[in-house]
Amino acid sequence: MKSFTKIKQVDKNRGKRGFLYIMVLFMIIVISVMFLKSFESWEYILKRDNEQELIFRGNQYVTAIRNYQTKYPGAFPKSLKELYEKKILRKLYKEPFSKEGKWNIVSLSRQGGRSKFVVIPYYLWDKYKGGYRIVGVVSPVHKKGYKIYKKKEYYDEWLFAYGIKDKIPEFIVIGGKSGNE
Repeated sequence: MKSFTKIKQVDKNRGKRGFLYIMVLFMIIVISVMFLKSFESWEYILKRDNEQELIFRGNQYVTAIRNYQTKYPGAFPKSLKELYEKKILRKLYKEPFSKEGKWNIVSLSRQGGRSKFVVIPYYLWDKYKGGYRIVGVVSPVHKKGYKIYKKKEYYDEWLFAYGIKDKIPEFIVIGGKSGNE
């Protein structure tokens, strides 16, 4: 009987494979970190994009209300839908930050001979619409923006209303805080 002796072969590439494995792991870690950093950048870009869209859409309502005033002097729309139905607004723009896409309504109130802006939450508009006229819109979302718009930091303070120029004045929120806090 022959006895077979196992001859141990020496694998010359063994050390190189271990090094390659470590390099691949290192590359995966580097790519993951870069991906996470880019995700933060995308989140920032999307929020800035939505802020620009909020300003654009809000200003579309201001322009529509101004045009409504030109077409019907002394009158204001009773609803946002009326602006669309009378072909003054191209479409009903959704609020970009809220899930429902609904805007709070900006109106005017006379107090002591002075007019003051009043914000009425969209869910209370049906209750109050008889006594107020629509002069603008505002976001219902209370989040701090990257941008400061007309000296206001929070989206629910960015009033888009007929008659507001450079600085958003003090305002009252029905069922909530006032805009001068």
